[in-house]
Amino acid sequence: MVKHFLLLIFLFVSMYAKNINNSILDIIGSKEYNLKKKFINIIFKDKDLYYSENKLDYLKVLQKLRNEGLLNISNVSSPLRVAFTTNNGNSQIFIKVVKDTLFSLGFSNINTIKATKQGKKFVWVVSLGNNYMLDPLLFVKSMNTKNVKIKSMKRYSKTNWNYVLDIKNTVLVPQKLEYDNIIKLPKSLRAYWLNIEGSKKVQIQSGVNNSWHPYVVLYNNNLKIISSIIKNKKSRKIQINIPSDAVYLKIDDYYTIKNIRDGLSILIQKKE
Repeated sequence: MVKHFLLLIFLFVSMYAKNINNSILDIIGSKEYNLKKKFINIIFKDKDLYYSENKLDYLKVLQKLRNEGLLNISNVSSPLRVAFTTNNGNSQIFIKVVKDTLFSLGFSNINTIKATKQGKKFVWVVSLGNNYMLDPLLFVKSMNTKNVKIKSMKRYSKTNWNYVLDIKNTVLVPQKLEYDNIIKLPKSLRAYWLNIEGSKKVQIQSGVNNSWHPYVVLYNNNLKIISSIIKNKKSRKIQINIPSDAVYLKIDDYYTIKNIRDGLSILIQKKE
């Protein structure tokens, strides 16, 4: 009985060790891993510290690698090719969450190479043409704020990466704005996205220096369009009655977001 118990512990520890070592190999590459293998085994000797709910915590692993000087990220002279994969969730939500994260990290030049769906598996391959690296630590930190879990990540070369993401619990727009108060939305380089679930009415007012031509879209929880308001004439104020199944509101300009130079003001009324 004791022997069986000790064997189970040994197998459990061995599984952890193999999993974390393979993951580190995938992150830093075989050349760096083979050169620093002994050092890696020393700094990751307490393997259980890098697991949460029996799953590898990539944020902790990446932070440790960065602290120990093993996560070397340098700029590149050619575009990055990154594949983002998920086996669950809505592909539209998946693309938006990844795009928003990349944009927040400074990647404005995001070009789709291919997008394929096979059963529940969806793969989105992009080229990032900003000529600097996507820092995996910053990427994972940002994904964590959206409740996106990293299932695996792999560096095929300096400019070729793959991330497998679990988005089933993702939060597309984390925060709701305060009800019954006028909120100032500052100037933005992209369309505004708001969480308006449970709202009754939304009033949007344009700043005095704007030339806003409203392009407003209401979405449900799966990012299916419920309704939209499109005006090709300059407007100062619009009011929208919110359907019961509406969750997200996108505010844009019909021509260009640059027309909203002075930001917007918004008032949201809560459903009674």
